[in-house]
Amino acid sequence: MEKAVEAIEKYQKKGYKFFGIRIDAEDKKPGMYFPKSYVWEDGFWTSEKLDGTCCVEMNIDDYVDFSGEIEDALDYAKKTYSGESGNAYIVAGEYEKNGEDYCEVIISNCVVCKDGKGRNYGGLCIYKFD
Repeated sequence: MEKAVEAIEKYQKKGYKFFGIRIDAEDKKPGMYFPKSYVWEDGFWTSEKLDGTCCVEMNIDDYVDFSGEIEDALDYAKKTYSGESGNAYIVAGEYEKNGEDYCEVIISNCVVCKDGKGRNYGGLCIYKFD
């Protein structure tokens, strides 16, 4: 978790204030951006795009030691997205607003701070950050 904290601190120094966890099948590296997410209606996505990328919220600005906040957000992502394969990413952005789901935020200009790994074990995906 130490490298995850260091990655967030690096992006804080760059002026980023909004952070989250993104689970995605795309293979992204730090510095790469995610595209905007789509609006979902009744379990299906539409052609309408949101103002940013859907993520699990992290309130790291409220903590001096925010490693626990990273773990909490990652635990929530594991429970919510356990059926999806892909990777976990710590992301940052210039602006965020609340999404429609619990703990969901929409982060604009969503850039990868730290890439994690995901492994699918019989429908349960385990995510972790080195």
